[in-house]
Amino acid sequence: MKKRILLICLCIPILGNAQNLIDSLKKMLPLPADDSIKVLQFIDLGLEYYRIDVDSSLLFIEQGLALAKKTADNYLIGAGYNSMGVAYYYKRDFTQAMDYYMKALPLAKASKDDDFIARVLGNIGILQQETGQNQEAIQTQLEVLNIYKARNDTMEIGRAYLHLGAIYFALQNYNKTLEYFFQTLSAFQQVNSIVGLGIIHSNIGEVYLANKDYKNAQNHWNQALKYQLLSNDKGGAAITRMGLGELLLKQQNPQAAIAEFNQALQLAQESGDNRTLITLYKHLAETHQQLNDLPKAYTFLSQYATLSDSLNKAAYNEDLAEMQTKFDTEQKEAEIAQQKLELAQKNAQIFRQRTSIWGLIFTILALGVFAYLFYNRYRLKQQQILNEAIIYEQKLGLNAVIEAQEAEQQRIAKELHDGIAQELIAIKLGFDRLALKTNNNISKEAENIKELSSLLNETCTGVRTISHLMLPPTLEKEGLVSSLQLLLENSLKRLGIVHEFNYSDVNERFDSKIELTVYRIAQELINNTLKHAEATRIAIKLQKADNQLIFKVEDDGKGYDFEEARRKGSLGLLNILSRVNNLGGTFIAEPKAQRGTISLVQIPL
Repeated sequence: MKKRILLICLCIPILGNAQNLIDSLKKMLPLPADDSIKVLQFIDLGLEYYRIDVDSSLLFIEQGLALAKKTADNYLIGAGYNSMGVAYYYKRDFTQAMDYYMKALPLAKASKDDDFIARVLGNIGILQQETGQNQEAIQTQLEVLNIYKARNDTMEIGRAYLHLGAIYFALQNYNKTLEYFFQTLSAFQQVNSIVGLGIIHSNIGEVYLANKDYKNAQNHWNQALKYQLLSNDKGGAAITRMGLGELLLKQQNPQAAIAEFNQALQLAQESGDNRTLITLYKHLAETHQQLNDLPKAYTFLSQYATLSDSLNKAAYNEDLAEMQTKFDTEQKEAEIAQQKLELAQKNAQIFRQRTSIWGLIFTILALGVFAYLFYNRYRLKQQQILNEAIIYEQKLGLNAVIEAQEAEQQRIAKELHDGIAQELIAIKLGFDRLALKTNNNISKEAENIKELSSLLNETCTGVRTISHLMLPPTLEKEGLVSSLQLLLENSLKRLGIVHEFNYSDVNERFDSKIELTVYRIAQELINNTLKHAEATRIAIKLQKADNQLIFKVEDDGKGYDFEEARRKGSLGLLNILSRVNNLGGTFIAEPKAQRGTISLVQIPL
């Protein structure tokens, strides 16, 4: 009930059909107007949307706020911040809402516009109440009340009384609540606010219902309904009829309550008030369940769960599952009862002759059901074992492929280092000796030999580099950090690419498979960056957190579409994914906010 009163308070300014007003505002947006008017049009459109689609509400208000900042008009910027707070309030993001209200408040005070100041303070007071800061909310709303009393604004004085009453209602101080609500009633009567009178009578009815004064509750709700129908306030009328339905339930008249709830449901649907619809679906589900009308109860509970998907979804699904189970059980029990009745009627005629036969049949059926259940359970278990075996075999196969690749690379690297490289060095030394012998005698040939010796030297260096890349000796001797440092030096420094390597919290060795996997992934990512990204800066981070090894690579290159590359079957990407999956890890690649790519590898330790 606290929520319902508070929502009613916030809805006072809303008149007529929200969708019609939204359509009118949308038609005005393309029309010529200065930026100040455009800002207000965007904000008004956003505030009308909050009952239908909060995300759309935020979208329009954000456009208004952005335009307001371009105008550098602090009043308009403050109005944008205040409206953003309202939208986030209805999105139930109270932290963001309060943040925007607090941004709006100093701009409102700087404008010296009392009405603006009071509206921002009023919204802050509502949010304080919503978050349980009731005493702070009272002080804030009293400050609002004093502002409007100084201006002698009867309508706004009534609104302030209404908010104060709502706070005391949340504190269950019903006497103080009624005191403020009747002051509200008097103020709205003075200005003849049809909408306001509908709201305050509805709220007074809520208080009397909470106080179990059903007669007064019904009288005030009837008054509220009269005013709400006059003002075409379908949302308010839906809430009032819902209250009348609750009252009828308390008076043990569920059929009449359902009639009220159905009328309320139609009004809430027409007004687009989803919050009221959620409550009505729940009331209808519970009432039909009390009447043992389980199909209708299940239908309304399904609608309740669907509409409430973003709020406590698990709890709703649990209720839905419980209702489904109960409904299925009731249906089965009814079918079984009918079968038993027919069986009993037949058995009454031949009971003596067929007793033993039916007993035998029943035993066979029971055994058959038991055998079926046992077989089905056995089959499912075997299927599970088979699936686990397939996954295990696939993992073994993948592991074998990777290990075979590494073994082959190690063999080739060793052959390069111990075989070809050594032979090239021997040839170079021979050329050097020959150059010394021929240097004084055949100067031209000596020059050619010297050039060939230099070429051999470069080739030896290249072979050694390839050998170290395929099988870095530092990986086995010094570990992952030293190997990555050397890789960055050899790959990036000579190309003039700025790079940094952060590994401050990693000072230990890891399993050789993990170190080799991270090193190979680093090679692949750096090669991709050099070949395709046109990057000027690469940052690598290695850290250990939550029993995981995390490896992160960022560059400022052109970026790429990870999903598109995976669909096309990029060999480098598939190699990375295979290595990560083999260790039970994850790989994520996504574009940075401005330019470049972030690649993240997480491997469990």
